[in-house]
Formats: sequence, structure tokens, C-alpha cells
Amino acid sequence: MGRAGSGGFSGGHSGGFSSGGGHTSSSHSGGGHRSSPSGGSSRAGSRSYSGSSSSSRRTSTPSFGSYGSFGSRRSFSPVIINNGGGGMGSGRARFSNGGCTGCLTVAIIIFVILILIVAISSSFGGGGSGDYSRGIPASSYNREKLEGTTWDNDCVVDEIGWISEDGSVSGLERQLREFYDKTGVQPYVYFVGYRPELLTEANKADFASDYYENEIANDYTFAFFYFEEENPDDVGYMHYEGGSRALGVMDPEAVEIFWAITDSEWYNFDQSTEDCMANIFIRTADRIMTKSATTADITKIVLVIVLVIVIAAVIIIIMNKRRKQEKERNEETRRILETPLE
Repeated sequence: MGRAGSGGFSGGHSGGFSSGGGHTSSSHSGGGHRSSPSGGSSRAGSRSYSGSSSSSRRTSTPSFGSYGSFGSRRSFSPVIINNGGGGMGSGRARFSNGGCTGCLTVAIIIFVILILIVAISSSFGGGGSGDYSRGIPASSYNREKLEGTTWDNDCVVDEIGWISEDGSVSGLERQLREFYDKTGVQPYVYFVGYRPELLTEANKADFASDYYENEIANDYTFAFFYFEEENPDDVGYMHYEGGSRALGVMDPEAVEIFWAITDSEWYNFDQSTEDCMANIFIRTADRIMTKSATTADITKIVLVIVLVIVIAAVIIIIMNKRRKQEKERNEETRRILETPLE
């Protein structure tokens, strides 16, 4: 038995993250969400796959012509040494390497490009490895891992039977440990079987709040609730409850990221429900614990790159000037040596 939504879907977003969508108390608060296919374009009966796609880009190797690497030609300035014979014919030609200025210029440009690549790659590192979906909100700041919490392996309740046919949930519990290790927040997943008395979203939110207070009773757990509908093929109502300390990490921005990732993973039916839930929590941790690149960050990187290019240009100018002076000295030396002594 798979997740609801493979044969169609019911409902859409209820505004994404909702800070007031659930019951609140002094110790914890919650919010509700209705999941819809990523992009909202999937028709009933189809599956919306939002997994990673591999693509290849054709690259070509530049041709550098017949002058060697990067098109630079090694130049030689002949210096004629007169043996005192009184003419050009009696002299021996000695060739002096004039340097590979082209190679130096290209090497500097490559160095600048490498700095550019490293800087941009570092700035976009907050996306998290495996964060392939579009439309996932950015994380605007670095969050601190919650300290002083303890891991509870008993963190999955499955009344629907989606995790595995034999009812074992240990595999998902082991995978959720990664979310805890990165955030310090205890994850909790509860698939609530259909209950006729839970008619409205408010009823479901109250159920989740009461469950959190009575069964979890700490301030560092972030609990995900899924409420099954009467028709099991309809996507049910999703809700979270978080303790006051947990919501210091899972703040409104982090919750918005969590729901966006939930939408991107839920309709990927090439994976099991166990892997779906694990990916939701792990991708969320990767995303929220590292700051994503902002306009200000990119501006700083551009300024650094411009500064590096200016410095490189100055170095090139100085090197060319020195080379010109050396060439003039060689010309003067050759002129003197070519002048007959008599």
C-alpha cells in the first residue's frame, strides 16, 4: 500500500506554513498544510515525479592552433656576437629566450577563473547535497544546532501501514537520526489512521496538540502528523507540532522550507514512504542549517573578483613593461656589438 495521491489528489495548499493554523500553548505550537503536486500541474491519475534528473552538457575542447598550448608562441631575440672579424658574416648568432608572456597571461586568467568558481561554489553550498528541486525557499541565515537534547529512537507511529507491510518502522527511525544529528531537534512522525470524529482541520490540529502534550511532553521535538482521509487515495491533512526549543531551529522560514520539500518529495512514487519521509527531514536539515547565497553575498563575491582581476591586470602591465625594457636593452646591446671596432 503506497502513499495517497498516486491515483489523484485532493485539495491544494492551505497557504503553506501557517503559524496560527493549529492549537497553541505556552510550551508548543503547530500549523497545518495540505500537500499538492509540485508545480500544481499534475492531473488526476498521474504521478508527478520531482526527483533529480541527470543531464549532460556537450563540451568542446578549444583548438589552440599550431603555436602550442593556449596559442602562445615562444619568441627568440637573436643577439649577434661579433668576434672582431669586422663584419656580420664573421659573427656567431646566439638566441636569447624572450619569455613566454602569453603563457603567463593565460596562467593569471586561469587563476582568476578558478577563484571565481570556488567563490561561487562556496556561496551556493547552502542548498544541500541532493537538493535538486526548484522552488525550495532559501535559508537566509545560519542556525545553531540545539544542544542538551537526547535522541529518542521511538519516534515513528504508523496506523495506516504505509512504512512496511509487517509494521516495522525501525528503518525510518534510523534514517531520521540524521536530522537529529544535524539540528539537535528530535523528529517525530505519526501517520494517523482515519477517524470519523476528526471532521475538520481544527479537530485534527487539536488532536495533534493533545497528543504532543500527553505523549511527547518535551520542548525539543518537531512532530509531523498525517491524517488519513475516509477515501485513502485522497491526500490527507498534514500538521506539525513543535516544542518551544525545537521552534528556535524550526522557525517560520524553516517550516516553510519543510513544507516545500514535503511537496517535492511526496509525489515521487519511485521511492517508498519510508524513504520519502527520511528525505523530507534530511533535506530540510541540509537546507536550514546552512545559509543560502543572497544578493548581498553575491555582490561581495563580485567585488572580490573585480579586485582580483584588477590586481592581475596590474601584474600583467608591470610584466609587459619589464619585458619591453629588457627588449630595449637587448637591442642596445646588439647595436653595440654589431658596430665594428674600427
